[in-house]
Amino acid sequence: MQDEAHEICTLNPVSTRTGTVSGKETWSVAFTPDYSYFAWSSGRGIVRLIPWIRDDNTYVTQETDQHPLGYRHYQHLDDDNILMLAVGLHSGSIVLFNVFKREKFTLIDHKLVVRSLAFAPDGSLTLVSACRDNTLKVWDVKDDGNMVCTLKGHKGWVHDCAFSPDGTYMASVGARGAVFIWNMSNYKIVRKLVGHYHDAVNCQYSPDGGILVTSSWDARAIAWDPSTGQKLLEFHHIYPPMDPVFAGGANNSFTRGLSISPNGHHFATLCEDGYLRIWSLLDNSDPIAIALVEEPISCCFSPNGMVVAVGCRNGQVSFFVMPMSQNTSPKLQHLCRMAIRKTIPDSQLLLQRLNIGWLARYLSYKQMK
Repeated sequence: MQDEAHEICTLNPVSTRTGTVSGKETWSVAFTPDYSYFAWSSGRGIVRLIPWIRDDNTYVTQETDQHPLGYRHYQHLDDDNILMLAVGLHSGSIVLFNVFKREKFTLIDHKLVVRSLAFAPDGSLTLVSACRDNTLKVWDVKDDGNMVCTLKGHKGWVHDCAFSPDGTYMASVGARGAVFIWNMSNYKIVRKLVGHYHDAVNCQYSPDGGILVTSSWDARAIAWDPSTGQKLLEFHHIYPPMDPVFAGGANNSFTRGLSISPNGHHFATLCEDGYLRIWSLLDNSDPIAIALVEEPISCCFSPNGMVVAVGCRNGQVSFFVMPMSQNTSPKLQHLCRMAIRKTIPDSQLLLQRLNIGWLARYLSYKQMK
């Protein structure tokens, strides 16, 4: 039985003096890790940052100083003293904005649109950018934004990138179904995951690093074991599932967004059919919750996992509160698995250390439930 994710509030596009809408597509949405701010790209070169106030079950957004950065895609890093916004431009440049100090500087080397940005989770201010010029680049923001290296291997556009929770590996996805795992100590590809029939456009690791989820224009999301490349589960947005020939074409059911809950129990996807779907990461039978949204293209969970923010083509951002039910509440055994996997994220190493067959299968996600 499916639950319904209820909309609790909406941010609308800001009108200009002429009365026209100031922007269109909301390509990116993000909460700061401490839940104090929410940021979104509001179209026409504007990224907005507002306080996000949570009081028990009341969620409030409040406008504050809006920073007209003039860019398209961003990512953030929250530290004890730093709130950094990294923003990708259509031109291929990246602008870094220190919010509290109101300082910014520009990184220049990409040739085309920067599609995705990701900071390393260890607070080192290492930044990776994914671009339509078929490359990823690694930047050292602490060292005046110097470029460390260029990662080559994709044969087409690179749509997204994501670090593993310990920062050891990074996943990238792109044209022709490409899903690559990179070793960030030597910047080499260690694994290529094969299974998508169309461009892979989003990727994210589970909080324990035991699962990598990718979504694609083939109307599927796939959960992988990133340390072995094994496909664990497929999540279909069309039933019956399409033949690979149709999935690889203009199927009118492209997935447009992906976000994993902080508890690692479920994840959200967006599809061109206009639905936000919440899936159990452990069961691919049916979505556990759904909500109808007008042309959704980006999404993210809040740090406490209670709210999903959804950006739309019309410039709106809608916020949905997760239903509290048995479907969306993780079991204790899953939370214990998460705790163990954070200590041993590599499935192959885990299997080597354990001689108990059923326990090894469970902890390595070979046995989901």
